[in-house]
Amino acid sequence: MQKQDKDRPAIIAPPPLLMAICVAAGLIAAHFWALPVIHDAALARAVSCVALVVVAGALIFSGHRELVKYKEHPNPYKPTGTIVVSGIYGFTRNPLYISLLLIVLAIGIGANDAWLLLSFVGLFLLLHFGVVIAEERYLSEKFGTRYDEYRRSVRRWI
Repeated sequence: MQKQDKDRPAIIAPPPLLMAICVAAGLIAAHFWALPVIHDAALARAVSCVALVVVAGALIFSGHRELVKYKEHPNPYKPTGTIVVSGIYGFTRNPLYISLLLIVLAIGIGANDAWLLLSFVGLFLLLHFGVVIAEERYLSEKFGTRYDEYRRSVRRWI
């Protein structure tokens, strides 16, 4: 293995793929055994969906903009050259992952099905244990106390 291949976190899969798998699993389960959560309230669900997608879009835009400003890439398979602590990264260490969770939540509310809402929980667990913990270990090993101080001062999620 080349050195560059080792200079990245040992995550289980790309986060967008994890999101797609969770949504697909929720849709398949809902197809075979629908579990509606809210009866009626279609307008409230639609407004909630749009609001969640708008917030997710703002997080994606803000997070990506900060990464680009520091010449970093959101791809977790690429080496990290610096710890981005400005902008949205001063409030949460994982704005892009939060946006994926919000999108899944919006889909669950829009589809009005408990299976899709459970896929939100599944995605959270996959991201937390399969991606975030590995990334934190990688960044702590690579940047030492500098990253550890950032981790202590900025929330992991929200």
